[in-house]
Amino acid sequence: FEVQGPHELLVATLDGEAELPCFLLPPQNVKNMEISWTRYLPSDVVHLYEDGRDKPEEAMKEYFKRTELVKNVMHKGIVVLRIFNVQLSDNGQYRCAFQNGSFYSDTVIELKVAALGSHPQIHMEVTKSRQLRLECKSEGWFPQPKVQWMDSEGREISAESETHTQDEGGLFHVTTSLLLREAPRKNLTCSVWNPVLNQKKEEQLSIAVRLQTLLLRAFQVQGPHELLVATLDGEAELPCFLLPPQNVKNMEISWTRSLPSDVVHLYEDGRDKPEEAMKEYFKRTELVKNVMHKGIVVLRILNVQLSDSGQYRCVIQNGSFYSDTVIELKVAALGSHPQFHVEVTKSRELRLECKSEGWFPQPKVQWTDSEGREIPAESETHTLDEGGLFHVTTSLLLREASQKNLVCSVLNPVLNQKKEEQLCIAGQ
Repeated sequence: FEVQGPHELLVATLDGEAELPCFLLPPQNVKNMEISWTRYLPSDVVHLYEDGRDKPEEAMKEYFKRTELVKNVMHKGIVVLRIFNVQLSDNGQYRCAFQNGSFYSDTVIELKVAALGSHPQIHMEVTKSRQLRLECKSEGWFPQPKVQWMDSEGREISAESETHTQDEGGLFHVTTSLLLREAPRKNLTCSVWNPVLNQKKEEQLSIAVRLQTLLLRAFQVQGPHELLVATLDGEAELPCFLLPPQNVKNMEISWTRSLPSDVVHLYEDGRDKPEEAMKEYFKRTELVKNVMHKGIVVLRILNVQLSDSGQYRCVIQNGSFYSDTVIELKVAALGSHPQFHVEVTKSRELRLECKSEGWFPQPKVQWTDSEGREIPAESETHTLDEGGLFHVTTSLLLREASQKNLVCSVLNPVLNQKKEEQLCIAGQ
């Protein structure tokens, strides 16, 4: 006999069932033959039928209790392997082999596994340059889907961008965006298509209706123009506000760092959600509530750390409309008062050493005489301690003792504050 498989492509949907048929030519009863379904190697057993019964214990663990043979067609020489709870890993080739005594024949069958993703979701926003940006998202596809924007006449519109990512389970997520310089009067459609299933899901958007709703909610989030500075171990206040002003108490407000998942503070459904914050900020932040009705959002960070330095994104969302802005915070630390050490060298010169600790960022150090003129240092070293704070040491070598004073000053360039110590050479 000869073993043959189907001519058409076999397709199964994720989490569903797959049926893989093979048959004998000429037809004959196969109930007393040995039948094996394997993957790439003979030892990769998917299902084994031998001595008139199934042997599930011989199957790979990936297929254990997930397969069966359809018995009511075996007398016709037809063998159908049914796979339950189809996984993405089931995608690929299967070998159907028959053995009757010493005679053997087989065939290879290919199975395509596919997943139909979620219904597309369209988000629309007005950019700062008063253009319309549309973003269409859909999740849970396999294989990688094809995405298309179309106008009301069915003509394709080129996307501004398109990204495909895979989650841990191997499913594809797609995001595509479109930038419109003027609002069309008719509808737009975002379509996501599975090329294996030849099925698509699409969402139609009425620009005029959505734009009217959007403009009723439209606002712009802005931040302060001046640099924000906070001192180590103190408090920081980061403000952002809406233009035009409106009450934000029923809006969603999020403060994040570099990534959207790096949540510093989340306010949603009229309350703070501290459990959503990164552990570095847990119970270290609060929103100032008494100005929210004016459209002002102030994030207060308590017990400021050096790691708090950097950019923060303030995002305010009202329904499908959102706007955001980026605010930068500089963290600084004012170090200790400078300490002098004076010694006479073997060559009868004076060496002055000035030390100060606990600065951030790296401070500027300067020697000046009693007239305020700068004196070049002999040496200057900066070191970082385990906490990230700077320690500075600078020295000066005097070949003759002046009757006037010298000053060692250490300046924090962010705070624009300094600490200095004056030394009377004659007194020393």
